[in-house]
Amino acid sequence: MLPKSRPVAEWQNLPAQFTSTNLFIGNHAVMMSWELPLMHAMADLLCAHTRGSILEVGFGMGISATRIQEHKPKRHLITEMHPQVIDVFNDWTSKFPDRDIQLIAGSWQSKIESLPKVDGIFFDPYSADEQSAKLEKSDFIELAAERLLDNGGALTFFHLSPNIGRDLQDIIYSHYSVMNTKAVEVTIPPGHICPEMNGKPYALAVLLVK
Repeated sequence: MLPKSRPVAEWQNLPAQFTSTNLFIGNHAVMMSWELPLMHAMADLLCAHTRGSILEVGFGMGISATRIQEHKPKRHLITEMHPQVIDVFNDWTSKFPDRDIQLIAGSWQSKIESLPKVDGIFFDPYSADEQSAKLEKSDFIELAAERLLDNGGALTFFHLSPNIGRDLQDIIYSHYSVMNTKAVEVTIPPGHICPEMNGKPYALAVLLVK
């Protein structure tokens, strides 16, 4: 099975702008400060399950990568496709000189056939819109179970809606034996619309175990 989803077109050619709290690539808000508690919760869930080899999909500002490193995993692989973000990654790794951290340059879709099996996966790529995000998430959940995880391996991702729909549940329970969720309180800044949350003040950190 090959990926059905695709990364954002011309992503590598769009300029990246970092602030102390946000990352924009082109006009895309890739990482926002309100997501921090969600990233931390996902990393903590995953690393409570395993501190072996971890694959992180998307580096962003390094928020989740730093949290994962606080748990001292045996090995940490990170996919990232944007050249300016890769520069930030290279600076970030200097903080962890004795750790086994490896960059896999490119989108996960372009690397899926060469990625190694791992004990845990932190999945947080950027998708251009809600429909693309749904396809990419379901796509990766299946492919991770088929290619990247052995029995007992785990995958974490976030879900903005307070409920996981039946279609996604069907995919999950076709490939995984356990699904745990944690409600994480988040504060959406004024002017930022997030219809998937249905007005709820929390999102879900999800952990799947194969």
